[in-house]
Amino acid sequence: MRIFASLLLIFGLCLQLDAVAQKSNTLLDRGFWRSKPSVEEVKKKVQEGHSPTEFTSSMFDATTYAILEGNDLSVVKYLLSQGNDVNKITHDKRTYLHWAAYRGQTEIMEHLIASGIKTELVDDGGNSAMLFAARAGQSNKKVYELLTQNGVDIKERNERNGRNVLLTFAGRMQDTKMLDYFIGLGVDINQTDNNGNGIFHYAAVTRNKELLQKLVKDYKVDFKANAKTGENAFHFATNRNFDEEEASAIPLFEYFESLGLDPAKTTISGRNSLHNLAYRANDVALLEYFVQKGTNINQVDQDGNTVLINAAARGSLEKVKFIANTSDDINAKNKDGFSSFSRALKFNSMEVVEFLSNAGAKVELKAEGAYDLGYHVVDATRRDLDLFDQKMNFLISKGYDPKTPQFDGKSLLHVAIARQDVDLLKRLIALGIDINAKDSNGQTILHHAAMLAETSDLLKFLIASGADKNAKTEFEESAYDLALENEILGADSANIQFLKSQR
Repeated sequence: MRIFASLLLIFGLCLQLDAVAQKSNTLLDRGFWRSKPSVEEVKKKVQEGHSPTEFTSSMFDATTYAILEGNDLSVVKYLLSQGNDVNKITHDKRTYLHWAAYRGQTEIMEHLIASGIKTELVDDGGNSAMLFAARAGQSNKKVYELLTQNGVDIKERNERNGRNVLLTFAGRMQDTKMLDYFIGLGVDINQTDNNGNGIFHYAAVTRNKELLQKLVKDYKVDFKANAKTGENAFHFATNRNFDEEEASAIPLFEYFESLGLDPAKTTISGRNSLHNLAYRANDVALLEYFVQKGTNINQVDQDGNTVLINAAARGSLEKVKFIANTSDDINAKNKDGFSSFSRALKFNSMEVVEFLSNAGAKVELKAEGAYDLGYHVVDATRRDLDLFDQKMNFLISKGYDPKTPQFDGKSLLHVAIARQDVDLLKRLIALGIDINAKDSNGQTILHHAAMLAETSDLLKFLIASGADKNAKTEFEESAYDLALENEILGADSANIQFLKSQR
């Protein structure tokens, strides 16, 4: 039977199949591998029918999980003997050698190399096993020795971004031990990436003042701003999440200033450090530091994002208040059409939403040729249904009609069905949205559910709520027809007989 589902629905089905695969195949459950099962326990699972070669939709398999969770070499050997080729490509085009190097599993690396694994393969980010290990901050020297002894050039660079092993490792570096190790092997400490950024910039991500001072004093590295991109160390240091050490970052910033670096500098992409901090930090003192240094809080980057738009997504109320009260245009929009208000409505708390509304943010209920605010509220809802109620009621109080279809014909029920959350669907049905409305493909939410559902419970709920099982798509397909094509539901056709048309 022809199934003309949209790409979105196909993708959604893949995600559901992934979830079901992990439920039905114990070997795709990372919790199983965290328990460090014996070879005999793994063999028993295979004998019970759990596939040792199957992938999740994200391309992880049992062998990858076994390596990542630190399982014994004997377990990995057994899994390889069960049909997993030593050069099998997994998540992000990585081989088992990538994962073993990443975890510092040198015994497994030795076995893989002896079994003929290709050491030169790179993942979809352009990283070899060596660079992938360095990116993770792997400091086990034997990892690098095994690789260089088996055809890997310690001086190799990522062909996409030009980073060598030192630049790749620098963001995880806390002292100079591995720096000296790599230099001793002939790696150039003055190498830059394809954009001209050197080790000082990459190490600035660590926000380790002592380390950075040592790089300048003892290793004489270049710390100046990048003329090609407009970036300096401030941009790198502010582009990592701040946890408990927010206040301690200011002495580091003062050190950067002592080197002659400008905290107010804007990159060629239109970003300054405040754009980063809007996402990464909640301490207003850090924002105040950069504002006092002349950093433009109204700067618009190349994607149209202001500092306030960035902060509105997940920033604290205190941070959003500071930026809104310091900046000029609360209603600026980025190139995707999001304003600070719409970002907050989708991702942030009601207190931030209400603050922005009271501060003068426009509540634009309709979006020409784009999804409206109600869509974004539903699309972002996961488990917090109380927050959903608050946001939807807020919109309704401003004149929003949840029954109005989106520009592509979808109702809010169509948006919600991918979540398969009955409680969310109940709330939308209670708002008077037509449960039998069709989208631009002629599909009702029952049709969507028939393609996505893992069990018949969701379908039975929809029918009990008034969904018409006799409705047909524009290709004359019923919910029953579509359910038969669902690999999960269709496996037990007796369980979906209730969907059969009675006409």
